[in-house]
Amino acid sequence: MASSGKKTGEEEKLRLRSLKTRMIDSSYFQNDV
Repeated sequence: MASSGKKTGEEEKLRLRSLKTRMIDSSYFQNDV
């Protein structure tokens, strides 16, 4: 159970990181325009 929970936490971290990167990318695009 603990191992599975840890896996979910890792996935959540990756999802948050990807979301943050997407936000940064969008801001960069806005700056370009």
